[in-house]
Amino acid sequence: MKKKNFRYSLIGILIGSFGAHAQAPGGVSGDLRIWLKADNGFTSSQWTDQSPAGNNYTQTNASRQPFLQPANARYNFNPVVSFGTTGADARFMVVPSGKPFTANRLNGNIFIIVNRNSDTTYRDYLGFGNTGTGAGLMQANSPVLTASFNGNKAMQLYPYNPPNSPNQKLDIGKTYLSDVSWEIGVAGGMKHGLNSFVTSAPGTFAAGYALTANGSILGSQPEVTDGNMSEVIAYERVLTDAELQRVRSYLAIKYATSMDQTTPYSYVNSQGTTIWDAASNSGYSNNIAGIGRDDASALKQVQSKSINSTNEILISLGNSASQDNATHAAANSFDNDREFLTWGTNGTVGFTPYTNSGFPSVTHRFSKVWKAQTSNYNINGNDDVYFNVLRGLINSFTLSEKPLYLIMSTTSDFSSNTHFIPIGTNTHTVDGEEYVSEPYRVASKAFNGFTSNGTFYFTIAGTPIGPGGVLGNFWNRADKDVTAASGTVNQWVDQMFGIKTSQVADVTTKPNYVQVNDATTAATFNFNPYIDFTNTNQAIGNEGVAPFEGSNSELEMFYVIKDNVWTANNRFFGVNFDLKNSAAGAAIYDWNTLTQANYLSRGNTPTSNNATNTVLNPALSTTLSNISNVSLSATNSTVQHRLNGSGIGTNLTGQTVYIGQGGFVYGANNQSSMPGNEVGVTAQIAEHLAFGFALTETERRQVESYLAIKYGTTLADFTTDTNYRNSTGNPVFTADGTYQYDIFGVAKDLRGGLDQRISKSINNDGGQATNIITASTDNNFINQNDTHANQLTDGQYLIFASNNGAQTFTGKTITAADGTQFNNSLALQWKATDTNKVGCINLRFDATNIPALASGENYYMLISQDPSFTNSIYQKVVRTNNTIDVIPNFADNSNSYFTLAKANLNITGSTVKGGQVGISSIPGLLPSASDTWLELNAKSKGMVITRVSDANNIPAGNRLKGMIVYDTTKKEFKVYNGTEWRTLGTSTSTSIFCN
Repeated sequence: MKKKNFRYSLIGILIGSFGAHAQAPGGVSGDLRIWLKADNGFTSSQWTDQSPAGNNYTQTNASRQPFLQPANARYNFNPVVSFGTTGADARFMVVPSGKPFTANRLNGNIFIIVNRNSDTTYRDYLGFGNTGTGAGLMQANSPVLTASFNGNKAMQLYPYNPPNSPNQKLDIGKTYLSDVSWEIGVAGGMKHGLNSFVTSAPGTFAAGYALTANGSILGSQPEVTDGNMSEVIAYERVLTDAELQRVRSYLAIKYATSMDQTTPYSYVNSQGTTIWDAASNSGYSNNIAGIGRDDASALKQVQSKSINSTNEILISLGNSASQDNATHAAANSFDNDREFLTWGTNGTVGFTPYTNSGFPSVTHRFSKVWKAQTSNYNINGNDDVYFNVLRGLINSFTLSEKPLYLIMSTTSDFSSNTHFIPIGTNTHTVDGEEYVSEPYRVASKAFNGFTSNGTFYFTIAGTPIGPGGVLGNFWNRADKDVTAASGTVNQWVDQMFGIKTSQVADVTTKPNYVQVNDATTAATFNFNPYIDFTNTNQAIGNEGVAPFEGSNSELEMFYVIKDNVWTANNRFFGVNFDLKNSAAGAAIYDWNTLTQANYLSRGNTPTSNNATNTVLNPALSTTLSNISNVSLSATNSTVQHRLNGSGIGTNLTGQTVYIGQGGFVYGANNQSSMPGNEVGVTAQIAEHLAFGFALTETERRQVESYLAIKYGTTLADFTTDTNYRNSTGNPVFTADGTYQYDIFGVAKDLRGGLDQRISKSINNDGGQATNIITASTDNNFINQNDTHANQLTDGQYLIFASNNGAQTFTGKTITAADGTQFNNSLALQWKATDTNKVGCINLRFDATNIPALASGENYYMLISQDPSFTNSIYQKVVRTNNTIDVIPNFADNSNSYFTLAKANLNITGSTVKGGQVGISSIPGLLPSASDTWLELNAKSKGMVITRVSDANNIPAGNRLKGMIVYDTTKKEFKVYNGTEWRTLGTSTSTSIFCN
C-alpha cells in the first residue's frame, strides 16, 4: 500500500512539472480517477474527464443522452447535467470495462453535487461493475451510489444500508454536496458525508462488491436517476481528513452548499490555508458562501449566494451579478490566485433598533448580520465587491419610502467604524429574481475594515414598516406581491423579508387568487383580495426557508381567514421541525400547526410524539372572516388563543412548546411526494403575520387594530383596552358603552402598512344582514380597495361605530340647530372619529331595510358633535333604488354623531310664469333649464358673490340662513346656516356637507 501511494504521488509530481493535468479538486490529485464538471467538457454524447485518467463517459444512443441545463441559482449560477426523468426519458452514460479504477477490490472516495427530482424509489447516480453500448438500462451495483427511498431517504452505497441519521436526508429539489468512502474489510469503514456532516453506515464493505474496474454507469439504471448532477469526482483510495476538507471546500465554494457546522468545520484553499475560520466565526455559521479564485482547483467563482436559502444576499465581483458564473467570470477576474471573500450569517430574523447621527432617517437594522472574511484579497486593484440585494428581502424598508443602506463595520453591533452605502431603486433580474445592487469600491479605502486578510460585518439599515407598526418575522398579505396565472397562485412574497410562498415539492394543485369584482368578493375581506383554497388537496409553501428562523422561545401569529366548512383537523398552515426536514413521514409539518379547531406542536425533537394539541376557543366562524391570534411561549410553556381581539380564550400552561425551524406549507401536506397525513382546507386567507417575540398588550392592540380596520372586523373585547390604536400606539378610536358595534373605517398609516380607502363592517351587530354603511374615498362603492382614490394622507383615520339600533324610524326626536324638529329619526345611529382632518368622505347607505317615505316626506342626514344630537346640522338626501349617497365632512380630530331621519318640512315652491329668468351675454342664448329659477350664461365672464373682508362683520340682524359671501381675507366662500358661518365645501374644508 505504501509503495502504491508513493508511485502515484511521484507520477503526480512529474505530471505537475510538465504542466499537464496540474489541476485537481481542492488541489488533491493523487489517485484521482474521475472528475466530471458540467461547466467544462460536457456534450450529450461525451462528458470529458478532467482528471489525468481520461475516463470519459459516453452515450451513443440519442434517446438516452443526458443534456445540459443552463446555469441557475440552485447550483450557484453554474450549469447542471440532467439525466432525465423516468421510463423512456431516463438517461445514462458509460465507461468501458477496464475503467474507471485501475483495478478491482480497491478502496474509494466519491464526491457528487446532486439534486433529486423524486424519492419514491431508489435513484441511482454512479455505479460500478457493468457497462454496455445499448439503449437498455443495465445494473451496475458493485457498488452503486444511490439515493434511498426508505427511512431518512439518505444517500446509500448499495448493496449496503444507508446511514441512520436524519442529517443525511436528501430533500426533493435541493442541491447537496454528497460524499462517500469505503475501506474494504474495515468495520464502520463506510462513511457518508452530506454537506460535510459525516455518519458511518452499518456493515463492513466486502472486496467482492468493489468491481470498480469492470466498467461504470453514470446516471440511470433500472433504478432511474430522475435528477441532476453538476460535478462527479472519484478517487481510488480514501482521502485523508485534510484532503477531504480541501475537496469539500472547493465544491462548497463553487456550489454554495454551505458545509454543516454542527461541529465547526473550516473552509480551506487548495494549499490547506483557512479561508473561513469556523471557530472564530462560529456565531455566523449559517448559509456560508463565497467567491474566489484558486488555480490549482480550476476554481473561478465570481458570484455566489447560499443555495440553502433563497433569502440571501448575492455577492459578485466587479459588477452587478449576471445570469451565470461563466459569463460573469469572462468579464470579471480576481487579481490574485487563492484570493477569497467568504461570508456567513448569524441566522437571526427580525429587526434591531439602530440609529446613527449621520443618517437621521435610520431607525432600525436587520437583526440578521453577515460576517465576511477575506483571504489574500487585493485591496489595491479592481476587485470591487457588488452587494446584490433581493428586492423582496428589503420589502419592509422600501414600503416606508425612506432611504435605506447597506452598512459595513468592524463591530458586530455597528456601533463604530461603520460605512454606509445607499441602496438605490433600480432593479435587475438574475435567474428570475429581482435585485438591487450597490458596489463597495475596494481601492477607495472608504471602509478601513476591508483588508487583505481580515473580517468585517454587514447588514441592511433604514426605516422599516410592519403591521400596525410592529416589526415581525413574516407578513403575507394577499394585497401585495401575489403572482397568479389564470387565477392560480404561483407566488406570494412576504413583506418583511421577501420569503416566497409557491409550489411546494411536486404538488401542482394550488389555490386561487381572488380579486374583488362584485358584491360577494367585496364582502369577504372588506374589498381586499384573498387566496382561495377551493379543495382540500391544494398546497403552497416553501420547504427551503424557515420563516421563524432564530425564534426559539416565543412566537405570536395572526391569521385573517374564513373557513367554509367545519373541518376540525384540516390544515391551514404547518411548519417543519428544521430545514433539513429531519422530521419525516406523517409527522412532517406538525410543528406550529393551525387547523380550524386546534393548534398543534409535537415537541423539541424531530421524532417527538409528545404533541401539544390545543383546542382553539373561541372557535373560528364559518360565515365571517376571523382574526385568529395564537401566541406560544417555550419559556413559559404556554399556548394562548384570541379571536377578533377577544380576551384570552384558550390559555394552557405546562405545555411542550417547540417553535419549528423548518419550511412551511399552507394547506395539505399529504399530496404527491409529501409524506404527511393531513388534508388541507376549503377556506380563504387574506393575511398571515408572525412575530418571533412576545408582544406587549399595546403592540398586540396595534396589530389587531390594523387588521380590524383593514378587514372590517369589529374587535370583540374592550375590557382591557377600549381603543383602536395607530402604528405609534396612540388611540384613533375609543369604544364606549353605546358605540362599540359594527366598527370599520378608512385610514392611511404608512408606518403600519395600512391604506384602506373603502370600508364596510363585515359584522351584523345591528341585526341587519350586513352593516348598511360603506365609506369610500371616491364615489365607487364596489371595486377593490387599491383601485380607489388615493386621497388620504399619512396618519389620517376616520373610524365609524354604531349603537346597535334597529333600522326603524323609532328614534328620539331631534331638534336641529335652526330649530327644525325631526320626530322620526332612525334608531340606528353612528359615531365617527376623525384623526388628522380626513375631510370629505363618500358614504353609501344600503336602504334595503329602511322604511319607505310617506307622501311629502324626504330623507335627511343629521350630524352633531354631541351624542345627544343637539345643534344638529342636516341635509336632504335622496334615495335611488335601495341606496342613499351623501358626502359629509365630519369634525376634525373629534367625534361626530349622525343618523338618518324622515320628515315633511312643508317646503313648497311655485312655478315661474312666462318662463325662466335669465341673464345672458351670449346673443341668442336664452335660459333653458326647466327647473332653474335663475340662469346665467357667458363665455368670458363669471358671477361674483358679495365680497367681505370678514363674514362676521355682517351684522347679525342682516344674516339670513343660506346667505353666501366670499371672505377675501381667508379666500373662501362662507355660508350662514342660521347659527354660524361655515366654509363652503372643499375636501379640506370644515363644512358639514361637501355635496
